Amino acid sequence: MHSLYKPITMVTLIALAPVATAWSQGSRAIVQDPVVITSSYAMPEYISASGDSLLEGYMDEALQESPALKAAFEDWLAAGTLGDQLDRLPDPEIMFSYYLNPAAYDGVIAQAALGVMQLFPWPGTRAADRQYADVLARARWEALEGTRIALQEQVKRSWFTLLQASRQEGYLAEHLQWVERLEDVTASRFENGYASRSDLLLLEMERLEITAEIQAARARFQGAQSDFNALLGRPSDLEVQLPEGRTDLQPDTGLMQAEETDWTGHPEVLRQTLLGEAGELAVERARLAGRPMLGVGAEIMGSNYLMGMTGRVPVVASVRLQLPVWRKPVRARIEQARAETRSTAHRRDAVQQRLRSDHAAALSAYGEAHARVELYRTELVPRSRELTDLVLLDYSGGRTDLDQVIASRRRSVTYVIALETALRDRNIAATRLNSLFETSSTYENLPE
Repeated sequence: MHSLYKPITMVTLIALAPVATAWSQGSRAIVQDPVVITSSYAMPEYISASGDSLLEGYMDEALQESPALKAAFEDWLAAGTLGDQLDRLPDPEIMFSYYLNPAAYDGVIAQAALGVMQLFPWPGTRAADRQYADVLARARWEALEGTRIALQEQVKRSWFTLLQASRQEGYLAEHLQWVERLEDVTASRFENGYASRSDLLLLEMERLEITAEIQAARARFQGAQSDFNALLGRPSDLEVQLPEGRTDLQPDTGLMQAEETDWTGHPEVLRQTLLGEAGELAVERARLAGRPMLGVGAEIMGSNYLMGMTGRVPVVASVRLQLPVWRKPVRARIEQARAETRSTAHRRDAVQQRLRSDHAAALSAYGEAHARVELYRTELVPRSRELTDLVLLDYSGGRTDLDQVIASRRRSVTYVIALETALRDRNIAATRLNSLFETSSTYENLPE
């Protein structure tokens, strides 16, 4: 099993016990049962099996319970029904007529007529309608995929924010325990005349200040936990299990290139491209709607339906040509479809510009956060720990004041919290980079 914690440096701060001997030539007496004060703190290491498995479980839950994703899925299902609505013949026309004053009355049926007429649209109309519906369904699919990718990014961002808030509260709580232990030692030293009242006041103020910061950090954690639960469709106060290890994402090497990127595979760009194709098909559909429709029908008449009939029941075949006389509505539909096609092209260009801007911003954020991570992890945190150890030794030997000990320990805690914040920012930037380049899943047909 891998160790989760780095070795902890221990510094012994000697507290004078009641059995201490008197001062001899300016040197301190040897005491029994020294009190151990830890200058360092626990720092989790990266363990992929710890954090990633939990995050994957929560991600699956979000994909199953997200209202936004469910709504996008229903939109896709609804778009899939458009093909059955458009790819069909017009409803047949059924006609019934009755001759009110025939020359001779031979019954109701003898003076009635029944006919049916079926109109057929211009060749190619139904194919254009079906293609138009299919393109719109694919556009809805890309919208669904975009919602899925955005949800995954939101869950990861919220997860990293939640981890950072938890780590911050933990470091502050550990520092509070350190202050309380040092406060006990200083109280014992004060009783034996080796510490002043000002030392006790310094520690008391530090304890009060850290307690207030812990309360604020706990409030931030509860808010982050509520946001995370909301993405999963769970009650806001439900406890979220956090990993012991630290998640440290690294984006793919290819995503770090700043040169011009082809965004044609991005779901939003694909959606706008498909909407542009739908606009072109809408122009064609408007043209076809202005073409004539041919109707074929038949009519059967009663023996007395018309005057002069010989008593036979006639069957009449008919052909009908429906001409669109008013051209203005047709031209208006064509102009509307063309305008929507141009608008879609502009929106696609705007999306690509936004993606390029987001890519540059994510690269900048990742580089800046990575620099902070390296600074705190390799330079400031180790040096601040070493400084705290040295100042504790100086204080135990009477070579420095207690406020220097508190300040150095507080600086060390501030640095390690800043490290967690930088790791959060770097993980969020890496998540953004990965999301920008994630492509859609293979298009699926509508479920039966």
